[in-house]
Amino acid sequence: MWADDRFDGKVIDVAIIGAGGIARQVVDIMEACNEIKLKYNILGYIVEKEYFQPNIIVNTYSVLGDLDWFDNNSEVQTICAIGDIELKNKLISKVSKYNLKYINAIHPTALITKYNKKFGVGNIFDIGVIISNSDLIGNHNLFNLQCSIGHDCILGDSITIGPGARISGNVTIGSNTYIGTGATVIEKKQIGADATIGAAACVVNDLPAGCTAVGVPAKIIKNKFSNSL
Repeated sequence: MWADDRFDGKVIDVAIIGAGGIARQVVDIMEACNEIKLKYNILGYIVEKEYFQPNIIVNTYSVLGDLDWFDNNSEVQTICAIGDIELKNKLISKVSKYNLKYINAIHPTALITKYNKKFGVGNIFDIGVIISNSDLIGNHNLFNLQCSIGHDCILGDSITIGPGARISGNVTIGSNTYIGTGATVIEKKQIGADATIGAAACVVNDLPAGCTAVGVPAKIIKNKFSNSL
């Protein structure tokens, strides 16, 4: 655990932005923490206006309202539990006017060395995640089931690391990048922002921003920032 996320004994009121699969995973994380020592008072979920319906229950917790719910509840802490990176960023932008405090949700089985240098907020660390001595982990990243991050890595914001993915040491990953289930990135590689790495791919070369790369070794099949490969 790192200093900025130490539990001071005060139970935290939390409203989760999102009500889908990732939000349910966050509930699992918080309930697992509460089984050890009560830390979270889970108030429920917040969704976009077009998806809000009253009296909806998800895993025993209510959908509280749409994003305007924060008009009268800006003191409540939150986390954006959305799998789609573009949608997550949009919702975070929409609620930025409330200056909300974001928590990091860390499953008790996640192994995170105390020697990590800098962490952001709004990160999700699911069951069995391993984080070694990283230089930087930014904001609003999703570390899904049993993925691992090696030493001296630098990760931007709104990155998704899929279940079982393996990131070796001295790797840099740009913001808004998706690393698919079971993918591997070997040491000292750089992946640009807004990239997509396919499931089970093995990255053995640096990859530019905006690319989609698949296979073993990973090869670029398209780049949304370029018409040529």
